[in-house]
Amino acid sequence: LETGNLWAWTAATNMVVETATVHSGSKAVESNVTIAAANMHKTLPSTYSTVYIRVWFRIHTCSTNVSLLSPRTATNVSLLHLYMDCTSNKLGLRNDVTLVNRALASPITLNAWHSVEIKVVVGAIGGLTQVWLDGVDQTSLDSNTDNLGSVNVGDVLIGDSSSARTFDAFWDDAAVSTVWISG
Repeated sequence: LETGNLWAWTAATNMVVETATVHSGSKAVESNVTIAAANMHKTLPSTYSTVYIRVWFRIHTCSTNVSLLSPRTATNVSLLHLYMDCTSNKLGLRNDVTLVNRALASPITLNAWHSVEIKVVVGAIGGLTQVWLDGVDQTSLDSNTDNLGSVNVGDVLIGDSSSARTFDAFWDDAAVSTVWISG
């Protein structure tokens, strides 16, 4: 993003590089949408059975849930996604393979930067998810028995792919690794 464009990403929809509200550096992306999808995704150089994804986000306003990040297969099938429930301002996780939701008990502050990181280990029986919000493990979202299917992670989506969303949000400092990224 610091180059002022989204060329490092495979594709982007309704994401705008901006300089007024950033977590670090001089640029971030903003999506201010009404009943539209807003996201960017990156096809990874390989597929991974274990992956860590971290992004800093800031929700300014929302009237619908806002997806924050989603590990996907190389063919762009979502395994799960972390989201903010805008009715309660709570972080949630939706397993898109089993269609099961898990919600966090404490709310997320609007108009403040937060980091969210997820560890994903793909597996139909022993899949694992672990979530950190602002560096603190969110045990209510963790599971060592998630059914995440058997296809490895090959793509990462930041933002929301649903076309029925209304929100103004910012993302910055996204990272993907095979080891814990932190903060």
